[in-house]
Amino acid sequence: MSILRWLVIIELLGAAGWPLCFFLFRNLPDGGLGVARLLGLLIISYAGWLAASLSLFPFDGASLAAFLILFLISASILFTLNGKEMLSFLRERRRILLFEQVLFLALYFLAVFIQSYKPDITLAEKEPDMMYLQAVLRGRSMPPQDLWFAGKPVNYYYFGYVVVASLIKLAAVRPEIGFNLAVASIVPLACCGAFSLAYNLTRRRGAALIAPLFLLGLGNFDALLRALRSGGLAGRDWWYEMFAHGSREVIPGTIHEFPCFSFLLGDLHPHFTFMPFCFLVLSMLYVLFARQGDLFPKFSLSGWRLYTIVCSLVLGAVFMFNTWDYPTYLLLMFLAATVLASRHGALARSWPFFGWILLLIVLSVLLFLPFRLQFAPEAKPHPALVDAAKRSPLGAFFTVNGLGCFVAFSYLIVELVRCSGGRLLRVNGWPLALLGMGVVIAGSVSAGCAVVGIMSAVCVLAALAVFSRCDWPPERLFVVLLLLFCAVLFLGCELFYLKDFYGEHLQRQNTVFKYYFQAWILSSIIVAAGTKFVIERLRGVFRIAWQAALVALVAGSLIYPVWGTYHRCQRFRGGLLSPVPYLPTLDGSAYIKQRYPGEYNALHWVSEHIPSGEVILEATGDPYSFHGRVSTFTGHPTVLGWGNQESLWRDWSWKLITERTQDIKRIYDETRKETVAALLQKYGIRYVYVGTLEAKKYGAAGLRAFAGTFPLIYARDDIRIYAVGEK
Repeated sequence: MSILRWLVIIELLGAAGWPLCFFLFRNLPDGGLGVARLLGLLIISYAGWLAASLSLFPFDGASLAAFLILFLISASILFTLNGKEMLSFLRERRRILLFEQVLFLALYFLAVFIQSYKPDITLAEKEPDMMYLQAVLRGRSMPPQDLWFAGKPVNYYYFGYVVVASLIKLAAVRPEIGFNLAVASIVPLACCGAFSLAYNLTRRRGAALIAPLFLLGLGNFDALLRALRSGGLAGRDWWYEMFAHGSREVIPGTIHEFPCFSFLLGDLHPHFTFMPFCFLVLSMLYVLFARQGDLFPKFSLSGWRLYTIVCSLVLGAVFMFNTWDYPTYLLLMFLAATVLASRHGALARSWPFFGWILLLIVLSVLLFLPFRLQFAPEAKPHPALVDAAKRSPLGAFFTVNGLGCFVAFSYLIVELVRCSGGRLLRVNGWPLALLGMGVVIAGSVSAGCAVVGIMSAVCVLAALAVFSRCDWPPERLFVVLLLLFCAVLFLGCELFYLKDFYGEHLQRQNTVFKYYFQAWILSSIIVAAGTKFVIERLRGVFRIAWQAALVALVAGSLIYPVWGTYHRCQRFRGGLLSPVPYLPTLDGSAYIKQRYPGEYNALHWVSEHIPSGEVILEATGDPYSFHGRVSTFTGHPTVLGWGNQESLWRDWSWKLITERTQDIKRIYDETRKETVAALLQKYGIRYVYVGTLEAKKYGAAGLRAFAGTFPLIYARDDIRIYAVGEK
């Protein structure tokens, strides 16, 4: 029933969001239906978060349900006022609208099925994701308390967890089930968003389906190269090889995940939860291209008021969803505005238009001001030059990005030829320009920075195309703009990196991770639209050869998604991570019951009997381990969870982390518990948990001393819980 309740809530939000989407996207073929669920999710989550941030209403199920009812009533009023036009649209476009609905449902149930075979909330960084989710769920006000750093608020971009928590509360599902439903739901939401935008650009279902296929159905070429080297597909764990190498070591010193891998990994990281909403941002941006006739020659705010509000909300949410992506979309918006203005007269006369763009950005800041005032990231934007030795080898770069580059380069050449009337080499200046770029590329290859040279050339060619006087249909201009921006992202990652926690050895790790992932998302649209446009232009043997090459590359890209899914899901035989296998489930804590039954019972008891918000002391220890399990799975704060994660979020010096680690050890090891009363009071500790990890980590004498000082309130399966702060 949880699966169906969750689906009903998402569909209700989509129904509530579509009348508003219709006003924004009525000029587009699908009327914005593909992103209506995303807009509904964004609005209801924002309302709940803002009310809790301003202490107007608590962030709970009752408040969110009230907001949902108001949202549905508002949508009904909008539908009533414009019912004739909307019903006419539904009748005329019923086939594509029905297709999008069927696509969403099919992908939802497929993703839930796959997720049920990999539900365990462990591996990689699922525990901190679950901790953040629990923090939001337990936090009646915003920002929520950091459950791994008692007494301090969350210092992270946490809006993705607010969205998931909103669904959990509205659908009334358990957090450990909601976690997995959220991971699964990202697949249909992202795929339908990609399909919607691609369809609005191509007006062909077949071409539009390439976008979700590329986005979440294909991988990089590392699996293909490994299969060719080993002579086959059998006899290897494709999931593990991609986890250990194919997503992290193809380009040395970097992380280069792609969406299919991220789904199979199953972390609820910001870059993954934000992925569907990228297509809402891009759809809002495409509206400017589709309605550019309403923007120029003289811009007027009349007719754009609703767009201004919604676009500001969407753009502002980017910063709180995944702060790394905020500069990406700001730059993309300014680039799009510059392209549009340059094609409609002198830039100097477009100041009202650029003033409006600036207004959008200011509003996007104000709408999320409570978060911005609280958020103090340890990592500050500090770009530095990439060492030449750490740039991407050409072969490795194309192993990761080869398919997207093949289609993008092909499409760019086709468009340049089209813009020159089929006589590119006869246009004044072009032969010399192409020769110059050839020399640059050859020189960069010989200098060991081939990717820099190639991406520089692509940037120049794409910029010449979008700023040319060619008669561009809006959809083609938009796709070339995305292509230009992808090239800028790739070039930027070769030249600069943002300094962070990981130091010089892994200087590019996070920069490549964040921006390659965004480039993959943008490439899904470029590949879908580019494929259609290239096939339309090519003739005869050239079309056949190009299609054959594309099919071969797609086949190679399918190896990992197919075999990786098969191995990640334990060959679809149920849970095999413990001596006792268990059936497929969406309960992310089921593995604890199998591996640590005593801990499972104790955690369940804590959730049922200890009041929310009470600080429970547990052992701190190594990351990527079972440490932090009490706070993670019960939603109660503890003094310190994974120290390395907290150091990333708030203290690169490790001073605070070391202090808390030593205080925890002293409380557990001290045999005279009355001497640590000040420490218990310092952190507001009300309960002490003594389980399997504590018994291994701390002295037995200190653990036994709790029994002589504090009331024992739980004793079962070698696990003890003491009430140390009874009033």
